[in-house]
Amino acid sequence: MRSDPNNYWSQDRTLKSQRLYVGFCEFASASLDYATGLDLLRRGAGGAARLNWSSTASYYSLVHAARFVVFAPIGDFPKSHDRLQKCFDTGNPVKTNWLKDFLRHTGHVTNEDYTSDVSLTSVTHYWDNAAKFNHTQSFLSFLGGALAVGKQLRNENNYEGLLIAHEFRHPRMSQAFRHLAENMSRVAGEALRETGQAIAAYLDYRCSDPWEWHPAAKGPFVRQCVEQRIMQPVQEWYRKTVRTELETLLTPVLDGPRSGDITEVKNSEQDISLDLFGGKEHLMHYFETSIGELRALLLQP
Repeated sequence: MRSDPNNYWSQDRTLKSQRLYVGFCEFASASLDYATGLDLLRRGAGGAARLNWSSTASYYSLVHAARFVVFAPIGDFPKSHDRLQKCFDTGNPVKTNWLKDFLRHTGHVTNEDYTSDVSLTSVTHYWDNAAKFNHTQSFLSFLGGALAVGKQLRNENNYEGLLIAHEFRHPRMSQAFRHLAENMSRVAGEALRETGQAIAAYLDYRCSDPWEWHPAAKGPFVRQCVEQRIMQPVQEWYRKTVRTELETLLTPVLDGPRSGDITEVKNSEQDISLDLFGGKEHLMHYFETSIGELRALLLQP
């Protein structure tokens, strides 16, 4: 039986906490991919890094930002990059499919077919009204356009056109790769900055969504996650200038209140660590088994 993804997340406090954290994970992925692309771009200035992979990381930052923007109101998103981009144009609605696949991989047994139809209208309505984001239309238009062009460039570069073979010391294409990496980084940075502003609007607005768990605690909880899961790893992995630039982009999120209902923040941490990742044990086992199969190929005579 088909069911709205919001029905799944609204069943109890634990799932509401997990929904908030899944949204954060998409934002964290967007932030860390952006930092990776920026670090490669900086190292590439001296010819010490693959600019192709810098632009690829920046593109995936766009993908994760878009997934967050769709996931916040819908509780789900389409996994296909092509269908994800269509969430931001004026065409027909597209169906989501991440949640039902996630539940299947984590061993969750249900008769419900959790999916939803997503359109630009539904996404715009949420960010305009529920989260009170003040320039929704221009942001969604920018994000949709960036996804469309970024996907096309990635495909031509890595797959169809095979231009990647001409990255090194080519009289024409080497400079084109630098332009690609620089512009993809700038576009991803702008998308991340806007996404951070959208998150700040969402965290600071006491909305009345049926799946809302504790408005006064969600801001401090997410800001704590941003510091621990984004800023601290970036400090460990990349040069100081990368952390500084990322910190500037995420200022709207980092500058909010860090104190709130301590009990609710701790409850959410427990819900996530014990239930969400406990449920992912099946998926982690599958992942590790697949790595073992890959390793076994090396042992074949």
